[in-house]
Amino acid sequence: FGLLPINGLITRGETLETISGSVGRVSKNINFGSVKVKIGHDDVDVDIRTLRGLRQSPSSVGQIKLRGDANRAWNRPLADTFAAELKRLDSSVFESIEFIEEPLMKQSLDGEWSIERQVAALDDFTRRGGMPYALDESLADLAEIHAYNFDRIAHDLRAVFGGQER
Repeated sequence: FGLLPINGLITRGETLETISGSVGRVSKNINFGSVKVKIGHDDVDVDIRTLRGLRQSPSSVGQIKLRGDANRAWNRPLADTFAAELKRLDSSVFESIEFIEEPLMKQSLDGEWSIERQVAALDDFTRRGGMPYALDESLADLAEIHAYNFDRIAHDLRAVFGGQER
């Protein structure tokens, strides 16, 4: 797995004015190439407006890449709606998204979670909507399952990803 450059952070509840100022400071003073935006509202239109506002802000000059963090907020239909509506409304914003962290709710069967099931659902989300994902909460779940035995965690990740880098 490769290195992921650090990004700025925009949290839920910030106004577009606050966000625009943050992007300006980030892009002018610190030069983050990406901003991570907390998304995952029940109303995906809120998230779409936020992302569009960021990219259309004069201070972002449309150059900044976006990373969404949904924190497992959406079921499959809502995640698909988010991707499809964003692409339909503003393909340039859709294309600026590097990935969405954990867009899907925890994928359990009979109360049992597995990394294989979670990744399969996330892969399916990417195939359907064309939006890449990143793991976050799933890595924490895997660490807990394996009592922070990093050899076992690495084994499971290699197994689920087939040894390929993404």
